[in-house]
Amino acid sequence: MGFQLVAREIERVVVVEAVGRLTLTDGHTQLRDLIHVSTGDGARKFVINLARGEFIDS
Repeated sequence: MGFQLVAREIERVVVVEAVGRLTLTDGHTQLRDLIHVSTGDGARKFVINLARGEFIDS
C-alpha cells in the first residue's frame, strides 16, 4: 500500500490521518505540501493521527 492523507478541520484544528507507508519517496512531499498549504490558509494547529500508518521511514 502507498501513502494517503485525509485532512479535515474541526474547530480550527486541522486533523490529518496518515494511512499506509510514510517514506521519503511516497509520502514526504504530500505531508509537507498539505501543511504548507494549510498554514498559508491560516491554520496554526494540527493533529496528525498515525494510528493507521504501517511504516515510517527514518
